[in-house]
Amino acid sequence: MEIAAALLLLLVTVVTAESPFCEPMEVVGRRSAWISVERNMGPGCWSRFLSNQSREVHILNLQNPGIISVNLTAARPADLIIDCGSNTFVYLSENKNVTAYSSSKCNVHGKKPFPFDAEDVLAGTMEKFGGVTSFTTLTDARKITFTGGTAPEGSSVNCIQKSSFFPEDYVLEPDSSPVMWFCSPNVNLSEKDVHVISIRENVNIQNVSIRVFSEKRTTLFLRGPEGTKWTIEDPPDTFGFSSNNQVNFHGYLVQPTLHYEPDNAQFWKQVQETDHAITSYTEIRGGGSSLRLDIRMGNRPASEPRTTVAELEASPTPRSPEPRPLLLQLFDTSNPHAPLGPSAQIQPGRKIYANISSQSVPFQTFGVTGCRVRSWSSCSAMRELDVMMERCTPFSCLISLSFPLIQDQPQDQPSACWVLECSVQFCLDAREQMVCEEGNVHRNVEVLRSPSEPCLDFDLSAVLGIAFGGFLIGVVLTGALWFIQVRTGRSRSVNKPLPVPANSASCGDSSASPSIGSTKSTPTSSMA
Repeated sequence: MEIAAALLLLLVTVVTAESPFCEPMEVVGRRSAWISVERNMGPGCWSRFLSNQSREVHILNLQNPGIISVNLTAARPADLIIDCGSNTFVYLSENKNVTAYSSSKCNVHGKKPFPFDAEDVLAGTMEKFGGVTSFTTLTDARKITFTGGTAPEGSSVNCIQKSSFFPEDYVLEPDSSPVMWFCSPNVNLSEKDVHVISIRENVNIQNVSIRVFSEKRTTLFLRGPEGTKWTIEDPPDTFGFSSNNQVNFHGYLVQPTLHYEPDNAQFWKQVQETDHAITSYTEIRGGGSSLRLDIRMGNRPASEPRTTVAELEASPTPRSPEPRPLLLQLFDTSNPHAPLGPSAQIQPGRKIYANISSQSVPFQTFGVTGCRVRSWSSCSAMRELDVMMERCTPFSCLISLSFPLIQDQPQDQPSACWVLECSVQFCLDAREQMVCEEGNVHRNVEVLRSPSEPCLDFDLSAVLGIAFGGFLIGVVLTGALWFIQVRTGRSRSVNKPLPVPANSASCGDSSASPSIGSTKSTPTSSMA
């Protein structure tokens, strides 16, 4: 039995060691505790150009098909040129000071066609309006918001295109799908930061630029698919790195210093041999052909324990805020007109209304396909919720749901912090062709719980290990019982005589010796 228990412990240890540092969580937005990511919007440029009518001139080059909303509420007076590929539907908010033009491939309802030859959009725009204020290429944006800002002082009036274009203080903000997953295995801040950055094997990113803005000693472990190129921009003196790809450092190409293997095993082993604890782990899962990462000195780890949903909502780097352009609100059935606040505590089993709406775009059809809750704690629990459709409009859906009795939180927490996630499908009729997309919307919820034991989070491998250990224990116990039976039972059957009944042949049974192993007696008759 000791051997079986040791084997079971070994199996569980191997299973839990498959995650080398920590379990990364999705970062909504572009900034985590230490690292921020910027997408390349090139080819692109910006300038301080204004036309003769004191109007800005902007070009949007939209490379991704689907439904894209453009918020022009805060935009300055401008002429907007929209060029995009096929199967792209663009919804523009109203702004009387903005005149929009679109190519024939774009479905922009009620907007004017290009007033020039569309073979070269940039050249045609410059010839028509005398210049360009901004030219932006977007590959996966779902919502674009014009900020009303201007180009910084000192910018040229000429918009000269750059292949790598990472605007910071810009006239527009694109809202795209998340690209970064992040966690911090080391809760203690030290004098040295060690960051591990890994690009998933199936992600097609060719170039990644890195800037370091930290006064602390910083070491980076960089891993990317074969062919990835890293560039360190203006590295500080207290900086070091290792990578399984080529790195452009001070203008020189540094050859890989770490082994390249698709399964990451050798890479993790080399990282774990470092003499300092890992500060953070970042996984890149998308973002176009090129990105730029900024490494800064963090104030605290993003994985620091938090106790209430109100604190999580107020955090500058929340793990799961609701993404735009969808909005999720909860209502108590007793007061369906006032939404519940972020600190509201929900009783398990109580019916709750949830309203999911689009903040900007009306759709042909709008529906909720499912909802679930997942735990914020180390217990990676998830619950699917029963969803009842109440009513849906082109803008929103009202559903009713109830949270199950959740008992997967540690004893020292008075309530359970969970993330409510709902999947939404919305469709638009674009040029007599129905274009449908799916999206997710999140909200932090606090569900009251009853006292329970801490949860144990085992995956399939761990369950199989436990089952195998139980099988071995059963084999050992069965062998022990068989051995005892052989050593004790047989000797008793040989040396100890069988008991003789005091009264023979009761209930009319005259048999002198009853048959062993039979429960049925045969009656006989006797004569005096």
